[in-house]
Amino acid sequence: MIVKSVKQTSLYAKLNGDGGQTMLVTRDDLRKLAMSAAQELYADYRGVRTPRCSSDFVNDVLDHFNEATRIEAGKFTSEMLKTTYNSSDVNPDEVQKTFDKNISSTSSKDQVNISGGGGVSFLGFGANGSMSGNYFTEKAASSDVEAEWNGTKWIAKSVKVLQVNISDFAANYHASCSDFSAAAAGVGASCLLKQ
Repeated sequence: MIVKSVKQTSLYAKLNGDGGQTMLVTRDDLRKLAMSAAQELYADYRGVRTPRCSSDFVNDVLDHFNEATRIEAGKFTSEMLKTTYNSSDVNPDEVQKTFDKNISSTSSKDQVNISGGGGVSFLGFGANGSMSGNYFTEKAASSDVEAEWNGTKWIAKSVKVLQVNISDFAANYHASCSDFSAAAAGVGASCLLKQ
């Protein structure tokens, strides 16, 4: 069952921006924030967890914010910074610093060598290792980064971001959870409460 409104979640607090303005967020960051908020919204009911309610909420958030735009390398401005949830994720120049730090100079168009010391992962890869250039391009794209080989090194050409107005979402959101498994188990849980 719903125990609080969207406006009472960390999702709202982190993305409300300055006076409810639209924020720039990567899809991955939005998904993580929505997952956290779903745990805040839906409580266990008499010891029975309804995971589908959380899943439905995350899908509702991601479906609502599907207007994406690309920020090209060198085009991230101080004005954008004011409306950004995580600048190191959405600023291609910051992503490039991560590339430069973690991609070995021995890399080529066909082979990307990761040397990210200290056990830190890079775009979901382990700290050290190698992969084909094609696989690296696909993996970067799954993290909303357009990567390409420029003849000498791998560059972050652009980053895809979502334009999120969480105030608008919170004002218009109606729970769509369809999980009645807890109710079927005889405990009477319902996730279809509207805010």
